[in-house]
Parts: sequence; C-alpha cells; structure tokens
Amino acid sequence: MPDNNLTFKQKIKLYSDLKSFFQNPDLKNHPMTKKEIDGIIDKLKFWGKELRVRQLYYDV
Repeated sequence: MPDNNLTFKQKIKLYSDLKSFFQNPDLKNHPMTKKEIDGIIDKLKFWGKELRVRQLYYDV
C-alpha cells in the first residue's frame, strides 16, 4: 500500500503552487466567483503562516 502522505517539503511546494495559481489574473474567466477565490487565497495565506512556523521544527 503506497504512502499518500505529503512530506513537509511537498507541502511547502504545494502551498507555493496553489498560491500562484489562485493569484493568476486569468482566473477572471473561471466559473468560481471572486469571493470564492478570495476565500481560498485567505485560507492559503493562513496555511502559509502555519507552514513557516512549523518549518522551524523540520529539517527542510
């Protein structure tokens, strides 16, 4: 059975990729509303803060 857990480095990379994707100006034509996209960006910012704090405890 494969291990589906992300490593801490993978979480940081995923955070970075998602943040870049949702801040892309081309999302204006996306079926999600601006409010939904802004909500995801806010959650990503919170996640980014948590990752930075936790990064102190991991050997990245």
